[in-house]
Amino acid sequence: MTPQHLEFSLPALTRAAIATMTNPQEGARLIMAQKFSGRVLWLGLQTVVVVSVLMLYIHGLALVLRGDVEGPVVILASPFAMCVLMFAILAVVAVAIHRIGRAFGGTGQFYDSLALIVWLQVVLLGVQTLQTVVVVISPLFADLIGIVGLVMFLWLLTNFVAVQHGFKALTPVFVMIVVSTFGLVFALTLLLTLVGVITPGVPNV
Repeated sequence: MTPQHLEFSLPALTRAAIATMTNPQEGARLIMAQKFSGRVLWLGLQTVVVVSVLMLYIHGLALVLRGDVEGPVVILASPFAMCVLMFAILAVVAVAIHRIGRAFGGTGQFYDSLALIVWLQVVLLGVQTLQTVVVVISPLFADLIGIVGLVMFLWLLTNFVAVQHGFKALTPVFVMIVVSTFGLVFALTLLLTLVGVITPGVPNV
């Protein structure tokens, strides 16, 4: 797959997503070659967030209908709150990919980071959809698909960052992603604790 114009039709996007899973670096080059405007990318991020949250709630509803969990356990927040939170997290990840990559000598631009994050979510929507369908039949198998999706996420993101910033070796990129992820999770947890969203547990005595 070489850089070319990406058609915005379901069959074309499906083919591009499958090609990206088999050759993530060429997939990254294809997306960056489109040179999407900032407005299109932010709109794209909003769209994938809404669809992802919708799939999350359908997944939870399927579990409720099966009787595996109770509704309140699955529906922890309003769809709007979930969309805002997911949008903020993905935006922060895009900024982190850009800034941290540049700090290590990378040459990527911010909108390339944003474009790749949006495309990564589009590709993973296929896995999320499959998981949602399978959960009706076998929640255990759906969990296995979720694990595969996590591995795929790390593999795709590592290759995307390498291509965007011009890094040749994948191992240092993977280590950088893992370390940065832990740092972002710690910072987010600390922030949510300070604003009172998360209350530190106090052991009973």
